[in-house]
Amino acid sequence: TSAPTKISTKSPKPTKVPTTEPTIAPTASSKPSTVSSLLPTSRPTATHSSVPSNLPSFIAFIRQTVAIDSCPSGSYPIYDIPTCVKASEYLGITNDPENNGDDFPTNPAVCFVTFVDLETGELTVWSKTQVNSNHYTRAAWICKTEATQSPTKVPTPGLTSSPTNSPTISITSKPSPMPTTSEPTQSPTKVPTSSPTNSPTESVPSKSPTPKSTSIKLGRCIKSITNRRNRQKAKVDANYKVAMNACKLAGNKAKVKLCRKKQKKKFKRQYDAVSKKMRNGLRACKRKFPA
Repeated sequence: TSAPTKISTKSPKPTKVPTTEPTIAPTASSKPSTVSSLLPTSRPTATHSSVPSNLPSFIAFIRQTVAIDSCPSGSYPIYDIPTCVKASEYLGITNDPENNGDDFPTNPAVCFVTFVDLETGELTVWSKTQVNSNHYTRAAWICKTEATQSPTKVPTPGLTSSPTNSPTISITSKPSPMPTTSEPTQSPTKVPTSSPTNSPTESVPSKSPTPKSTSIKLGRCIKSITNRRNRQKAKVDANYKVAMNACKLAGNKAKVKLCRKKQKKKFKRQYDAVSKKMRNGLRACKRKFPA
């Protein structure tokens, strides 16, 4: 045809020659075309296509929790080096190709990042990715998952790889990390807002000052005990130095050695007494200000 038809063609067979312009609507045929299309369809097809699409689907990469030898639900391990390198660039992690290998054959060789902090789960300056079967204790698997290019209508069951461009239609199961409105809140937020509010909050000031937390009082008590111990130790150190110099005047080598031995024994008791006072003081602080 010289121009696109206004309605879809009824014939299930494709035309013998290509049209000069695309049709407004798809053909009525439920069968896939004999050749692959250059662009993805706006809706998923009802049946599987006979040939793969020319454009790959959008792949996202995530980092698993440290010390878990598996991928989260909905994601898959990475077994090949090129994908591991691509995932490392996506997550901003340095890749170390020299450590690729199969050092522990009983485990699968997967892409993972090393030296992850076990307490915080954060990466360290030594964290690098590699494909190997020797998964260290402080390792976290790097996994791949097919992600949507636009926000979904309902919240996903897990964390998304990147924030959505607009709010979701339905209520989320958890509160958002940032304020959802530009209006001032009735009470102070737990974390600073990205921009100042239009007016001060309407919260009523407390009638009495907020009491200092127990941890602050405990810290001050421990600091006081530590300072006292340092002063006492400095005094003993000065006396010890004077005593050692005095032993030089005791006479021959044997007498000097005997003098120093007696002084060391004497000052050891003094050092032990200072340490004992500090231990007792710390116990008293913890009893007075329990955490």
